[in-house]
Amino acid sequence: MKGISKSVFDELSAIVGGAHVQIDETTIDENSRDIGPWRTRGVAVVSPATTDEVASILRLANREKLPVWTFSGGWNWGYGAAMGLRDGALILLLRRMNRIVEVNRELAYAVIEPGVTQAQLRAHLDAEQTGLWTDCTDSTPKGSVIGNALEHGVGYTPLCDHFGALCGIEAVLADGTVIRSGGGNEASKTWHTHRWGTGASIEGLFGQSNLGVVTKAGIWLMPKPEAHGLFLLEFADEARLPAIIDTIRELTLQGMLRANIHTVNDVLFAAILGPYPDDLLRAGQTFLGDAERATLRERYNIAPLSLTGGLYGTRTQVAEQRRQLKERLAPHGKLTFVSERLASLLPPIIDTWERLTPGSAPDRALRKATGASPAKLRATSRVFDLLRGVPSETVLGFAYFKARKPRPTVDLDPARDGAGMIWAPCMLPLRGQDMRAVIDLARPLFRAHGLDYTNTFISINARTTMSLMPIFYRPDDGDEVKRALDLQRALFEACQRAGYPQYRTGHSLHEVIFDDAPGYHEALRAIKRALDPNGILAPGRYGG
Repeated sequence: MKGISKSVFDELSAIVGGAHVQIDETTIDENSRDIGPWRTRGVAVVSPATTDEVASILRLANREKLPVWTFSGGWNWGYGAAMGLRDGALILLLRRMNRIVEVNRELAYAVIEPGVTQAQLRAHLDAEQTGLWTDCTDSTPKGSVIGNALEHGVGYTPLCDHFGALCGIEAVLADGTVIRSGGGNEASKTWHTHRWGTGASIEGLFGQSNLGVVTKAGIWLMPKPEAHGLFLLEFADEARLPAIIDTIRELTLQGMLRANIHTVNDVLFAAILGPYPDDLLRAGQTFLGDAERATLRERYNIAPLSLTGGLYGTRTQVAEQRRQLKERLAPHGKLTFVSERLASLLPPIIDTWERLTPGSAPDRALRKATGASPAKLRATSRVFDLLRGVPSETVLGFAYFKARKPRPTVDLDPARDGAGMIWAPCMLPLRGQDMRAVIDLARPLFRAHGLDYTNTFISINARTTMSLMPIFYRPDDGDEVKRALDLQRALFEACQRAGYPQYRTGHSLHEVIFDDAPGYHEALRAIKRALDPNGILAPGRYGG
């Protein structure tokens, strides 16, 4: 039996059932691919259904000193997907652990297992008429709620900090011990309402780490507000960005704005809307210059920079938010508001528009009247959904920007479909001067490596934003693959030197992520040695 002994296979089968221990080449292949240029192969994919089964698997792996990499859903594209850092790992896939254990309407939280998806949780809340919303990312609706939260994922609503929305964690340690955060017993009525509990808070140990397997968690939800909406600011002058961001920070700190803000540049916005514009490149050109970007913007009727966010509260509060934004942001560019009523009217308009001949008189009239294009308007409609916690695949389409295959309209899986993209994400204070500094640092590096500069700034809270820079490449172009990896390393090193640490990392940087923080790294390793002396859980992940 290749890669795993028959005795281990038999024991795993006894724990979870033979159908849930897979060692066939097809399954291994499906869990050995990502949109980043790295490939490792596991020895088996094991799918437990309960916490007890997870504990039994880890006890077995600990005895056999078999490395285990755990994935809630395995859709962590660009960061490693469902692969271990090295060949030979047991892949623990938690998709079968998909129970919604509880929804507490009074206190606005749910208790879920790691296999619960974004789409599943939202559908359940709606079907039960709870009047509650969950936050979601703009990645796949089949993504794990808990998995994304443990990776410090970020969404769109006032609950955009997903790890911050977790409260009350159940986890299994490497030796099979099951623990609960918060220091309370199983009768605790505040396990999912008071994060700190009694004594030392340990929840942070399970985010971006390799110290345990989270098998259940509470996630805070949001009561549906009386009113909500979207605002979009489009502007051409990059010099205005610092003042705009400082205004956003002030309004957020004052409590006027409650959700986070996404600021996206033109090339990344275009990636959401369609394939790479190879037709615009001149001979020998490897990235879009200023003239080509201007043509691309005209094609989709988009601005050099677009900033969007949500409005939430009573009708009076939302009206005041709109008034303040109009007063303070409108001088900088074109400011558009989308209400719930307007959003409900968009789908039939878009459907009709998409049937028109591009460049026809009706098409030109609609472009002029709306300042948009069919693709841009559909994306805006989907972002409105995201701002109320309804997941969709529209934004995920950007991962296909340089894919050779056409992007599908449903069931998007960029790793399956041969797309190429890696992330270069850093964190920075929510200040215009820091945003300007990151742009000035990053854009020359993209150009020096012959790749398109793409960036979206996503605020994490009222004081912090991240710069999420996708690096698009074609996997069948060896030179472009090398330039993409070299660029990722160059951005990582430059951002670290400038004081802008990584928000998250993937396979290419796990082992160097804490090289410039040796004291912190050694403290983490000491905790790792204490909790996982055999080092079986995701060895090498985040330097552990």
